[in-house]
Amino acid sequence: MSWQQMLFSANGRIGRGEYWIWGTLTLFGCLALLGAIFFGLDASGQIEPGQSSPAVLLIFLPVPLYFWMNVCLVVKRWHDRGNTGWMYLVRFIPFIGFFWTLFACGFGDGMRGPNQYGNAPR
Repeated sequence: MSWQQMLFSANGRIGRGEYWIWGTLTLFGCLALLGAIFFGLDASGQIEPGQSSPAVLLIFLPVPLYFWMNVCLVVKRWHDRGNTGWMYLVRFIPFIGFFWTLFACGFGDGMRGPNQYGNAPR
């Protein structure tokens, strides 16, 4: 699977290893981009205490991108477990949703062999 399919398509299945690797890379990549934007704005004098600047809105650009990549990774992981991608919504259940998704997708086994979402990941 290409990196574009991995990060921007919700089709297919991925195993736990790919889930952890790509999830970690996207998280740290987003944080690095946010840091670069913030420190770039700070160094250019765009951020002044008590004042607002339209350039500060650049800080919020990586967040929707990270959110979409995370949705695609988690949906593919749910697919590997034989569930619909709508299971992503479990994450929004207060208190337990995050942990349920973490344990099911991060530590749970996928289905062996092909299922309705594709062949088993390598």
